[in-house]
Amino acid sequence: MKRKIFGLSSVAAVLLLAVIALVSIQPARQIEASPQDDAIAELRAEIAELRTLVELLITNQAAPAPAVVPHPMPTFPPINQPPAIQPSAGVARLDEVARHALSLAGGGVVRHICLDWERGVAVYHVRIYHNGNRVDYYLNRDNFEIVRERTRQHNNASPTSSSFRRRAMDITPSLTFAQAAQVALDYMGGTFREISRSYIGPDRNATPVFDVDITAANGERWCFYIDIHTGAILRYHRER
Repeated sequence: MKRKIFGLSSVAAVLLLAVIALVSIQPARQIEASPQDDAIAELRAEIAELRTLVELLITNQAAPAPAVVPHPMPTFPPINQPPAIQPSAGVARLDEVARHALSLAGGGVVRHICLDWERGVAVYHVRIYHNGNRVDYYLNRDNFEIVRERTRQHNNASPTSSSFRRRAMDITPSLTFAQAAQVALDYMGGTFREISRSYIGPDRNATPVFDVDITAANGERWCFYIDIHTGAILRYHRER
């Protein structure tokens, strides 16, 4: 006959003691693990939120943009002594508007011509340095009438401070504005934007150039530095 403890069989007593032990241990284990469980629960909730956001972004994202193919750098044959340059219709009037602006100013040196808009009118913006003044004319592209005129004093009537650079800028070019612009257009195509008298190189070796800006057929803007005597393209770069 099996022994009894407090009126229970030995098997029942063992089971009862095991249950009591589990009941007494479980609260302590839960209390100890509670902070960790809470942290894990919070982490899981955050992961679930992130997953929801990612799925939403993937669902709502726009179609991928097409791959951008970089425009190749142009290559130009060397130009040492070009033949006579015949300006095209797009730039032929640059020399005419330069002469007209000089007659308005009473002399001086044209430094800059660009296509612009002034007061809703398509104009040539012509900048002249004359008698210590910088004169800006905004001339109607159709009839050269003055849309706006502005005169400012300028030291030595030159856009540069260095005497070496100023000397380079004051050299009379062999090419005209229209011819220099045509050199850039012949080798790149596109449309004319602006042209300026400028220089490249250090002070004592400053080389006078025409700085010609054009817009290529693909919309990119390119800048050419063209020798004022030979028409050689000395340097060029794409504007950013």
